[in-house]
Amino acid sequence: MKILILVHAQYITVGLQKVIEFAESLVELGHGVTLCATSKTSRWHISQHKTNGVNIIEFPSILIGRFRHGIDPLDVACRIMFLRNRKFDVIHCMTSRPTVYFPGIYLKKKHKAILIYEWEDSFGDGGVALERGGRLYNYLFGWIEKYFEESILKYADGVIVVSEFLRQRAVKLGTKKEKILKQIKGTKFTKNYLPDKLAARKQILSEADCGKIIFTYIGSIYKSDLSFLLKTFNRVCKMHQNIKLHLVGSNKRGPDNLPKNVSIIPRVPYEEFLKYVAATDVFLLPLKCSVANISRYPSKFGDYLAAGKPVISTPLPEIEYIIKTANCGYISVDDSVEAYQEAFLRAIDDREGWDLMGGNGTKYVQEHLSYNYISDRIVSFYKQIALSQQ
Repeated sequence: MKILILVHAQYITVGLQKVIEFAESLVELGHGVTLCATSKTSRWHISQHKTNGVNIIEFPSILIGRFRHGIDPLDVACRIMFLRNRKFDVIHCMTSRPTVYFPGIYLKKKHKAILIYEWEDSFGDGGVALERGGRLYNYLFGWIEKYFEESILKYADGVIVVSEFLRQRAVKLGTKKEKILKQIKGTKFTKNYLPDKLAARKQILSEADCGKIIFTYIGSIYKSDLSFLLKTFNRVCKMHQNIKLHLVGSNKRGPDNLPKNVSIIPRVPYEEFLKYVAATDVFLLPLKCSVANISRYPSKFGDYLAAGKPVISTPLPEIEYIIKTANCGYISVDDSVEAYQEAFLRAIDDREGWDLMGGNGTKYVQEHLSYNYISDRIVSFYKQIALSQQ
């Protein structure tokens, strides 16, 4: 198959790495894959290069900063003009913004290709637009985000969703159940990448912290979730002094009075990042059960499990199912500070079970979150949809 993957992200940003891993796995299955993204710097020129068999095309944007993510009309026009005479069997749209929406629909109609829409989170209806932009942004622009993420369903031949919330929303909007595949994100990460735990601790921690229980959250975090985490951790600290929290790669500065046992570590080189992962005892998913969080699947969760460490999470449906099925972590009964604190305390009291839970998580990743498994399912879905169109 010739597969075109359209994304609105800049090449290369953190979130795009999972898409690249997926594209590379399709190449390993013998498919021709082209990935279209937005250049991080270019304002006028289109560039092409090939990485691990994936043909990557970077399109220019005259906008700057966060506005380069999916709304630039020049980016839209360049994609349509550049791709208009190239034929693909599958057009895989990752989320739906103008730079994905318009080229995807145009190419579907011109070349009779099947259009697959991968719905990764809910921007409108109190979702990401509210969490990231605040109430004013949500009021002014949330309806636009909602239009694009829902309107593409009318043109999509098949829909891939990462959560039951989005599956139900797609059905409510008229998508037939047989045209929906629920599939969470995979991971390429393995604990074989990690350095020795004790050696890593000696390199990145103070002598006083080396013997502490290290809890870690990786990546960006919504302001409400960060506040929730810090409130919970402060309460746990009053009962257990020998603990420390790392926020690794966080885009949040945190409050000015950040406790001394909480460290915000900005994005660091990959080798340094692996040391923080190795030094961790337990990973955290302190995500409030908001529309933004329930609708998405935090792909870092798969990396957490692959690293062989248990996880403490709030009861997000997809995460709760995996943790209970695989016995690989701790789930709070709800998303209150009191409930998440109780899950923390259970984890601290259960130190003898961490190795078993970490092993269970690694096994689950191998069986259900490897790209060999996931990409094969998605290709089968492509073929099922294509057959239904004949």
